[in-house]
This record gives sequence, C-alpha cells and structure tokens, in this order.
Amino acid sequence: MFTMYLSVFNDKKSLNTNKNNIRSVALSHYRAKLENSINNSQYSDMSDISVINISPYAGIDISSDGRRLANDINNRIQNGKYGKPFLADGRFCFSVSHSENVLAVVTSSVNIGVDLQIVEQNRDFEKIASRWFNKQEQEFLLSSQDKKDTFYEIWTRKEAYAKFTGKGLSSITAIPTVKNGELCDRFPSGVFVSMEKIISPILKDKSFKAKVFVEA
Repeated sequence: MFTMYLSVFNDKKSLNTNKNNIRSVALSHYRAKLENSINNSQYSDMSDISVINISPYAGIDISSDGRRLANDINNRIQNGKYGKPFLADGRFCFSVSHSENVLAVVTSSVNIGVDLQIVEQNRDFEKIASRWFNKQEQEFLLSSQDKKDTFYEIWTRKEAYAKFTGKGLSSITAIPTVKNGELCDRFPSGVFVSMEKIISPILKDKSFKAKVFVEA
C-alpha cells in the first residue's frame, strides 16, 4: 500500500523561470498534508491517489506559511549520483516532469518516477524511435494502427522508469517496455500507473500522456 499525490501546474507562460519554485510549493503541500496542516477539502480523494491543482487560476492561495515551507523544502533538496533530486531528510520521495507550459510533481511514500508529455502532432515518431527504442519497440510502433498514441505510450513508460531509477535519458534505450508483442504494465521493481483520467480535468484543453512508475 502506498500514498501518492500529484500536483499539476498549468501555466499560461513559460515555466523556465519558476519551475523550481513551483516544485517546492508542491512538495511543501505534501509535507503539510503529512503534518495535517492543510485542509483535506483541497484534495480530491481517488483511492490511494489524490490530486491537487496548484495553478493560481484554481484560486489556491499560497500563504506565508506555505512559502516558508517551500523555502525550507528547497534548501533540503539534493541531487543523487545521476542527478535525480531527493530530499536530504528522506521523509518522502518525489519526481518532476514538465512539458511545454505544464509541470507535474508527484510525491509518494515510496520511490517513484513520473513523465508527462504534451502530444505533438507533427513529430517524426519513427525517426525518434530508431534512436531511442529497442528492436521490439520499433516493430511494435511500426505495426500500430495509431503510431502517435503508441509512441507516447512507450516513451512515457521509458522516461517514468528512467526517473524512477534516477539514471535519466542515458538509460532510455535499455528500458524494455514491450514484451511478447504487448506493452509492459509492470517490472519486478514496480508498476506503471496511467494518469490521463486523473489529470484531464486540469488539462482540459491539451492532448497529453502521463505515466507514473511506482515501487512495488
């Protein structure tokens, strides 16, 4: 059993200057949740997964206490051997993904990795696959009726798992997401969770794919 919280920030502008601050705010919300200092009504419970939209357009005010917690969180973040950020006190795990002007922060009681991709309509999926996908994945993509959807199903699995391990893009090709002609939904170390239905109320105007890999 695990708990997982997903914070989604859908900015109307670029995230380049403020994504680290947004990450810290999301993490401070989770820590405050652990300490019972945030009203549960701000969260929509979905079994063991809860979602909070921290976009300012949702009307959630970040109080001075919230900013203090965020600054404290920011000071505790360190980078692992391969650059994966983690909290020095180890109280909980988190993973971050951003695509275009959307940032997703997943926090959990167990190790976790997230990838969210805004779907691009005019990408050369086969060319990208020839560089990053293994042979089985390339064959699976080529035989697919919907190459765009299949590409993102494979890619989000790969990147979510790469963030779970902390090894990043250098490990992407070696992550096998297709076995016996089917997409993998689990590895020995954990399971993939599709987040599209959960996030779609926040990203109503966007086509996207999102996967989380959770330690089992």
